[in-house]
Amino acid sequence: MVSSDKSEDLKEFTKTIDLDFKPFSFNSEKKPKKKKKLPKIDDNIMTDCYDKLSAFLPNPIEKTDENIILSKGEELGVKLPRQLVDFHHYFCSSDKFLDSFFIFKKLEDIYIENNVLIFGSTNEYYSYLGIDLDCIDCDEPYVTEYSDNKCSDIIDSYGASAFFFNAACFQIMNIMQAMAVVNISQKYFFSKILDKKKVFSFYDDKHLKKGYYISACHNEVFSVLGCYVDDVLYVAANDDDTLNDFEKKTKWELDWL
Repeated sequence: MVSSDKSEDLKEFTKTIDLDFKPFSFNSEKKPKKKKKLPKIDDNIMTDCYDKLSAFLPNPIEKTDENIILSKGEELGVKLPRQLVDFHHYFCSSDKFLDSFFIFKKLEDIYIENNVLIFGSTNEYYSYLGIDLDCIDCDEPYVTEYSDNKCSDIIDSYGASAFFFNAACFQIMNIMQAMAVVNISQKYFFSKILDKKKVFSFYDDKHLKKGYYISACHNEVFSVLGCYVDDVLYVAANDDDTLNDFEKKTKWELDWL
């Protein structure tokens, strides 16, 4: 059976697994990666990926007019990056989506602090998420994670397309009815499971698949959505029977949340 309070069960589960990380909340002592120019992922590819991802929503989310989103950038005196615009275009009209795990700000609450566009935080406000204005006009800007809302201490940085898409996948999973996990080593997952059997990438691009700590995947036949994070695969469906059927087909022993 699925817990009546899946979010609380998820927090409890992450306390018990033997992994040296907080899911989507990272060690502030980690040194930030040296930034390099990232290749841009084509807009049409991202549109196709978001359309496929949106099909897994329990209830449709009304898209927000892009002109409304762009006007927020004009208000702040910056041009919002395409990756952030796409994310809000597809999902920002749903409060339930915005804070289902990560805490994304409503469009009107996005602000600039210390030369950083702040748009949200990780789970339980462990760290803050933003885009440095110095790279906001890049084809593929970095999303940077900060230890405080003044953006004084950088924890890590990630490509914007990979961050927003993979985070969106996990947000949707947290509003689906049934969720479970299975432990799979990273080497085995990427070499034997992903895109070979059971779960598949939304698009075969290494920056989209491995550009963030979350790797989104899916199984269209079973209508199951997944996210892989450091030796743990989270899977979710919109009803218990669907996830039960998936468990039987894969012969995985899932731990239900």
